Amino acid sequence: MKSVLIALSLFALSPAMAYAQVSGPPHIEHEADYVKAIIAYVRNSRGWPDSSYTVNFYGKDGDDLVFSVDYGRGDSASTLVVNEGDSFKVLINTKTMKVEREMYFG
Repeated sequence: MKSVLIALSLFALSPAMAYAQVSGPPHIEHEADYVKAIIAYVRNSRGWPDSSYTVNFYGKDGDDLVFSVDYGRGDSASTLVVNEGDSFKVLINTKTMKVEREMYFG
């Protein structure tokens, strides 16, 4: 999947958050708003620079959505458990647009 840089000025974030990597075209309505919430969550919980990870739509879980947060060291679903990778998935509530919990590959 081709990575695309999306200017976060569309999301009205601070200048320090000028770009984030999001892979592929939008899959769902309001995806940019969900990604904005995930980026804020990662910034607050991990302190990772925006350029060190990508956010990808992963699927649905009932009314909620699942996104993967793929750390830039080359983690992948097949190596995450063996290599103790930092990548993880988040469940985001579509009504509150907040991350409800983290999930790990495996």
